Amino acid sequence: MFTSELEDALSLETRADLIVRHALEKGYDGGRRATVGFCVGVRHARFMTHSLNARSHTVVAAAVTGDTTPEERRALYARFSDSHDPLEWLFVADVLNEGVDLPAINSLLFLRPTESLGLFLQQLGRGLRLHPGTEVLTVLDFVGMNQPATSALLPLQALSSGTLALQASPGHHATLTWTAPPGCEIILEDRTARVLADLQRTLGRSSATEKLAAAYSALRADLGKPPAPADFTG
Repeated sequence: MFTSELEDALSLETRADLIVRHALEKGYDGGRRATVGFCVGVRHARFMTHSLNARSHTVVAAAVTGDTTPEERRALYARFSDSHDPLEWLFVADVLNEGVDLPAINSLLFLRPTESLGLFLQQLGRGLRLHPGTEVLTVLDFVGMNQPATSALLPLQALSSGTLALQASPGHHATLTWTAPPGCEIILEDRTARVLADLQRTLGRSSATEKLAAAYSALRADLGKPPAPADFTG
């Protein structure tokens, strides 16, 4: 899907309502909110900024994109880092992936899909700087790494200190289990948990099929011909 099509699909007031509701519900740690939302493009970042600013006089958001001049960026970053400034939300596109240090960040919103685990970890790292008065980073992922669909499991795989496993119980859906890093908690919405469990199950089946295909190919190469029942009788 092209960027313009993604922006059309993601720039919806109903989606903005969902994002704001969860962001306010989950909250933040520290004296004031300092939230960065990663958007798919310039238009999406501007949409989210306008949507939040239109909701209340007490909500102040700004967009920082590749079109923002270096001087404007520095000014916005300074305001965002000032505990007395009302600017508490930054929606960014094509910037802030690396090379910018904003320790005040205490909340991240993933609002765009990505195929790159490296980019996901870079963006996550924006909120992991130590900052006085803040001990917890709140991360809300509203999209997941779902292009291709198998990438949806990568954040869990990256953050888990063990392997992902399916746990089944009679009469219930299989659940996906993992071990979060020390000091971390990963919470999935019920629907998300079911989707990821189904995906892990599908990948497990694919893995078994691939192993059978590889074993067949090895046997065929060893025999020099397609195997037949007679090849397995003494």
